[in-house]
Amino acid sequence: NFFRIYGKKNKKCPICGTDITYERMQDRPTFYCKTCQPENNQMELI
Repeated sequence: NFFRIYGKKNKKCPICGTDITYERMQDRPTFYCKTCQPENNQMELI
């Protein structure tokens, strides 16, 4: 599920336990796991 971590600021990734990263991009909230969703490999996002 692509929305598994949306809105989980200050929580852990349910897959790997890494802290969820929160950033604002173009004035919109963005949540992601730096371990499961590496910046350089967008084709394999979880």
